[in-house]
Amino acid sequence: MMLHPATIMLVLLRILAGLSDQLKYSTIFDIFIILILLFYSKLISLTLQILSLLSSVPFVNFLLLKGQYYLYGQSNYQSFAGTREIIGISLILLDQVVEFIFFLHLSRCNLVKGYSVFYVFVMTLVLGSILNTQIYIRFTMVLLFLSIPMRMILLDGNKLKKGYHNLSGLYLVVSMLFSTLMFIYWYILTYQYLPL
Repeated sequence: MMLHPATIMLVLLRILAGLSDQLKYSTIFDIFIILILLFYSKLISLTLQILSLLSSVPFVNFLLLKGQYYLYGQSNYQSFAGTREIIGISLILLDQVVEFIFFLHLSRCNLVKGYSVFYVFVMTLVLGSILNTQIYIRFTMVLLFLSIPMRMILLDGNKLKKGYHNLSGLYLVVSMLFSTLMFIYWYILTYQYLPL
């Protein structure tokens, strides 16, 4: 039984984030991993093309067939998700990116390095897998879950930089408004075709 690509990537990213914490030249390693993750969709198709050149070897042919069966069709938005779902997920991703930028700019607190690196790895994987619907949707939701510590810090005015303490209330209102709008969007998207 094979694992879902999202599970494999999540475990791999966590291992890489832990490894980054231990390395002497972790910044170079992080940049290298980020570049790979930004080109995730292209690297998957390139890997399958390379495997197809070696398909005369039985084990490589087995890997190629499993890989194509496993990944086939995920580069097409319509094969697993509708346009409305992609728009909703993209709005959530945009919210996460803006929230991360605000966190870096406004917060006095630093998250644990391994956690920050893991968050950045997941964010770049989401950006790099925009053509792979399954990874894109699932990891945007993982990113939403991973943002909880940052949200808690942004909601606590005492943990913001001097002069920004009052923004925690504004952040709460904006966050609640966005969450409510996304819930309404999801509700309409999910139940618009069902009779009442």
